[in-house]
Amino acid sequence: MKTALCLIIAIIIPSIIFAQENIGKSFCVGSSLTFLHYYEDEPGLPRYNEYTWNVNAAMQITKRLDMGVQALAIFMKPEGNPSENHHIIGVFGQYHFIKKEKIKVFIETSINTGNYKLSRNDFYPSYENGIVYIGFGGGVELKISRRIPRLFLDLSFVNYEQLHIEKSYAYTQYIVGLNYRFGKGF
Repeated sequence: MKTALCLIIAIIIPSIIFAQENIGKSFCVGSSLTFLHYYEDEPGLPRYNEYTWNVNAAMQITKRLDMGVQALAIFMKPEGNPSENHHIIGVFGQYHFIKKEKIKVFIETSINTGNYKLSRNDFYPSYENGIVYIGFGGGVELKISRRIPRLFLDLSFVNYEQLHIEKSYAYTQYIVGLNYRFGKGF
């Protein structure tokens, strides 16, 4: 009985997923570079510059849902200390409330892993492998020009909450980037 149930689930779920007429109809690749200048006026408090490069690729699942993978490279330079490099990688889903030719408005959720620890117990962000982050955010994509109709300006934010880190605080990334869409129904 258990084997039959597993077999039915293994056949039905992919059939439902692949029955969607829009699955794989379009793909999107995106890239952004964001900058954070963290500077406290009081002596002895942390001061650093941080650059985050985000690259992602997504596939259309339904008319309004895209799913994909992302990688964030975080380059941090604390004042008076050597540079540090961190990463966050994961999968995400975007639901488009508005999906028109010139504008797309979406919410996003993701699950990620990485080594960028943000804790009130540490003076600066630090390394810790295996951190799990749950991301929530939203944004808008705006068509840039008629000459390159598949190129969009991505203006968004994502708030990454760290799980199982004592006295943690969220990593919030604002995004100003470019997305290029391939295929039909972009």
